[in-house]
Amino acid sequence: MRRILLVLLLLSAVTAVAQNNYYVTSTGSDSNSCSQSSPCATIDHAGSLTVAGDTVHVAAGTYNQSVTIPNAGTATNCSLGNTSSCITYICDVKWSCRIPPVVTLNQSYVVIKNFDIDGTLSGNVCCGIDGSGTTGDQIIGNKIHDTSSGGNATSNCVICMDAGAVGGGHHIYDGNFIYHNNGGASGSTANNSGQHGIYSELDHDIIQNNIVMDQGGGWCIHSWHKVTDWTVTNNTVLNCPNGGIVLGDDSSTGVAHNNDVITDNIVVNSGSGGGNGGIDLRACGTNNVVQNNLMYGNTPSNYVGSCGGATLGGTPTGSNSTTFVNYTGTATGDYHLQASSTAIGTGTTTCAAGVSNCVPTTDFDGNSRNNPWDIGAYVLSAPGALNPPTGLTANVQ
Repeated sequence: MRRILLVLLLLSAVTAVAQNNYYVTSTGSDSNSCSQSSPCATIDHAGSLTVAGDTVHVAAGTYNQSVTIPNAGTATNCSLGNTSSCITYICDVKWSCRIPPVVTLNQSYVVIKNFDIDGTLSGNVCCGIDGSGTTGDQIIGNKIHDTSSGGNATSNCVICMDAGAVGGGHHIYDGNFIYHNNGGASGSTANNSGQHGIYSELDHDIIQNNIVMDQGGGWCIHSWHKVTDWTVTNNTVLNCPNGGIVLGDDSSTGVAHNNDVITDNIVVNSGSGGGNGGIDLRACGTNNVVQNNLMYGNTPSNYVGSCGGATLGGTPTGSNSTTFVNYTGTATGDYHLQASSTAIGTGTTTCAAGVSNCVPTTDFDGNSRNNPWDIGAYVLSAPGALNPPTGLTANVQ
């Protein structure tokens, strides 16, 4: 019995992760301990203290400081719906913590949540969050806007998670609000190498519940490296001149997109500059599910290309006036669903074979999703503004 207890204690010690909390305020000091009663001044300093399982809490305020994530979490319990072994950076009151681009995220198993990454704080700078060679990061609930304000930044992205890690990917992009980047749709000329909205390069990434709009160049949701098990569901994508969503083709031979799911997205008024349509399908392999996307107003068509025999059917149509509470093509609009929208109850929960849980259980606002499935980032609910009330103070958890 003693041996069993000793083994259990040793196993517990091995698998346990720290759960320390560090605090940052705009009036803190990096000579402090970063405790709740003695907060730090910079996010970087608090991050330097972290190990797997820790959380950095940031209070409401403007932090005109560069942010580079120094430490990694672990894979043990860092996945969709589980962050206990991640390192988490959270703005305790959503969108009340303004930080400039670029947040450099070159560490794995890290969560970045609820920040306002505001390009107006730093001028014509590319990218909101930039990472390379990582695995298992989660980018959740952030507002990212006005990066590359001069337009036509080439080969960049608002959220860039670049290739480089063997077995990398498995990132989660959930509930982010991305708008008016690369000069905005009316501020620059769209081009194929322009700044993309979400650029996902690796396998098993999950992109869900995001609102991406008013992008000056590039695609709004993009992959160019023939990913497999790529899940893009329940996003609202609009006013992206180069194109809405693309499964790209980097010209490598013997490789194709397989087991990808692109369903339940709203993709409208995109492709007018680059002519790549609402959803652009290239180099597709087998076992892809691409259907039940609400699309209209895309140039030259809703779908460009084909995808390995995937059925491109079950696609409802609509109009801006019947789909959205208030369509403006910019962040001033309200993209909740109208009760008359053809997005109501016309989605699907079908995944590619071998892929499970490919649709989110909640929406952009955190409301539960239920069958019949609604298409887009929102379920039908009472309309509400994208921007939270002003004058909020930090709710330290």
